[in-house]
Amino acid sequence: MTERFENLAPEKRMRILKAAYKEFAEKGFDQASTNAIVKEAGIGKGMLFYYFGNKKELYNYLINYALDIFSEQFLNKIDDTIMDILDRIVHISRLKMKFFMEHPELSKFFTAEMLRGEMDLSDELNEKLNRIVQLGYDKIYDHSTVYKNQLRKGIDGKKVYRVVEWVIRGYQEDLLQTLKNKKMDDIDFDKYWDEFDEYVKLLKISFYQEEGFR
Repeated sequence: MTERFENLAPEKRMRILKAAYKEFAEKGFDQASTNAIVKEAGIGKGMLFYYFGNKKELYNYLINYALDIFSEQFLNKIDDTIMDILDRIVHISRLKMKFFMEHPELSKFFTAEMLRGEMDLSDELNEKLNRIVQLGYDKIYDHSTVYKNQLRKGIDGKKVYRVVEWVIRGYQEDLLQTLKNKKMDDIDFDKYWDEFDEYVKLLKISFYQEEGFR
């Protein structure tokens, strides 16, 4: 049935997607209103259900589309030649910011759903989500290292790797808790990216030789 939606003109398709992402992000699946979506998108309600059989089918399409865009326009753009773990983290942080700015409604929706932790997905979609989450983890950590000649004397690069891993996980968990009860439109993401960059700088100062610090 979604082939009917895929055949729409790109501008109209994106208008519907943005309206749907906005409504689901703000209210979640149960409270999201298809009336609000069609009003925002400027289409008739009957047309929405012509493209998608019901609200659940629309929601599943939004999840699947978000995962595809996230993979194509974020994960696939990570530069695997950046082998220094700290430099890679900065690189990835910047990509995340760019992605959010280019896809604000999609990003708010996906972040809100992850924070709610209540996604009722099919086995196929759940498998796809887990696969992409694992891919993201691999992109950040696999084959990454801190150049040995950059480290201060006596510091074990493998232990540095573990410390960085703990810092990232801890920061992510704290950030999730901080944002959990906030509306997405009220969040100053620039502030959090700047804060994250400061932590990265502290790690470099702590572990790198002065001449290796960039």
